[in-house]
Amino acid sequence: MDESQIIDYLNNHCSIEEQRAVESWIAASVDHETLFLQIKQIWESERTMKQPPTPNVDVAWKKVHARIEKQGKRVSRRLMRVAAAISLMIIGATGIYYFLAPTPLEVFAVDRSEAPKMVELVDGSKVWLNAESQLFFPDRFKAGERRVKLIGQAYFEVAESAEHPFIIEAGETAIQVLGTTFDVMAYPDSSICEVLVESGRVAFYHSADQRQRLVLEKGETGRYEKAQNRLIKEKGVDVNKRAWYTNTLRFEDATLQEVAKIIEMTFDVRMEWEHPNIGNCLINASFPADDLDNLLTVIADLYDLELTADENGVFVLKGDGCE
Repeated sequence: MDESQIIDYLNNHCSIEEQRAVESWIAASVDHETLFLQIKQIWESERTMKQPPTPNVDVAWKKVHARIEKQGKRVSRRLMRVAAAISLMIIGATGIYYFLAPTPLEVFAVDRSEAPKMVELVDGSKVWLNAESQLFFPDRFKAGERRVKLIGQAYFEVAESAEHPFIIEAGETAIQVLGTTFDVMAYPDSSICEVLVESGRVAFYHSADQRQRLVLEKGETGRYEKAQNRLIKEKGVDVNKRAWYTNTLRFEDATLQEVAKIIEMTFDVRMEWEHPNIGNCLINASFPADDLDNLLTVIADLYDLELTADENGVFVLKGDGCE
């Protein structure tokens, strides 16, 4: 087993097949397992080291060697070589960050109770951030690309620049574009990461394995399912998933049961009805996405229903429903 494969495994930079190959190698013998655990211990130690502003490979290597000897372990030539590789890798990455990455890194955040906000980036791109969301971006982009990180949900209007791809890191996925408008939903506690393309085209892929890659065009939706570790493309875009940005809920021949799901998601409420027929009532209308009382009142009046709220704050529709 090559040392670089073990390091890639520890850094989660390998494919599923490569991951299985490393795990099979570890399980093949006690010596393999012992060597792997030694490499892993050095790798974990190096990750916790605080690097100086100016990278110094000699200093870093001395720290690694001192830690190994302090643990009272005899170090093989191979293990020494692996430790050196890990040290060089981490120091090299640190050097790239200090000398090439733009600084300082800025954070734009919207709290749960706040309305969506817009931030304009240095390249002219505009980003509207939904509640409970954060955008990390530099005060200037480095040569070759424009890279930001999103936690939560945002609508992007990316300024066109064929020479400088715009890349969004979103959880376990990334989105690369040249110039387009689209919505990204990547909340940490959600089971999915979703991209809705309004114009242009984007590449949507898994950060650790770019072989999992979708090209999405106008009117298409891409979804990454975290538990299944898979990407799915769908035709069409659910406009109501963008209600937070457009401030409009639009329903065309939608049953009240379908409408209720959208209302519950948009306003963080619960809806119920007494008569099963009520769920089959059809709705063809548009509503402001910031006025729940008006929306429910209109729906109740439309089918002569009584609207109440129980002691748990659940909205209940009472009546005969519709045929």
